[in-house]
Amino acid sequence: SIADFWRRWHMSLSAFLRDYLYIQLGGNRSGVARRYLNLVATMLLGGLWHGASWTFLAWGALHGAYLSINHAWSARARNVAWMRSRWMLPVGRLLTFGAVVVGWVFFRAPDFKTACSILASMVGHPADVVAPIDFSRALAVGWISLCAALAFAMPNTLQWRNSLTERLRRAPRAPGVMMPSWVWLACGAITAAVFVLVLVAESAAGRSPFIYFSF
Repeated sequence: SIADFWRRWHMSLSAFLRDYLYIQLGGNRSGVARRYLNLVATMLLGGLWHGASWTFLAWGALHGAYLSINHAWSARARNVAWMRSRWMLPVGRLLTFGAVVVGWVFFRAPDFKTACSILASMVGHPADVVAPIDFSRALAVGWISLCAALAFAMPNTLQWRNSLTERLRRAPRAPGVMMPSWVWLACGAITAAVFVLVLVAESAAGRSPFIYFSF
C-alpha cells in the first residue's frame, strides 16, 4: 500500500513529516475528515519542502490523496471480506507502483507541460519529450525489467539481516567468534557487483549530480 511505501521509502523524511507536521496538525485525533485534511496538508508541505514549484505541489497533493484513499480503504476493509482477500495483495502492489510512478513524473518534470506530455506518452499518446524506440531504449527497458524482477523477488536488506542474525544466534560458536556463512558470501558478492555496476554506469553517463543538491 502507499502507507507501507511511506514507511519504507526515505524513512528520515517520512519520520519528519509524521512527527513535526502530521502529529502537530492533530493527526487522527479530531475525526476522520480532519485526519484526511491533515494528511493532504502534510504532503503538500512536504512537496513544497523540495522546492517552490507547482510540480512539487502536485506531487505532494497526489500523495496526500493517495494516503487518504488508502486509509479510507483500510477502514472499509475491516467489514468487507473480499477487500481482505489474498488476491488483493498483488493488485495493491501494482496500484501502489503505478501511483508512485505517476507522482515521480511531477517530481522530476521541470514544468506542468512536460509532466502532462510524459503522462500522455505513458498511456500510448505521442509526446515530443519521448525519444523514438531504438535498440538502446529497448535495452534500457529490459535492464529496468530485470532490476524490477530482482527487487520484487529478492529479500530486502532488513530481511537478510534478520535471517543472518537468527542463524548466528542459533549456531554454536565460541564467544566473540563470528561463524562464516553463505549469507556473508552472497552479501559480499552482491555488494561488489552493485559497486562495479555503479562505477560503470557513472563512467558511461558522465557526471550526474545528486538530486538533492538542487533543493
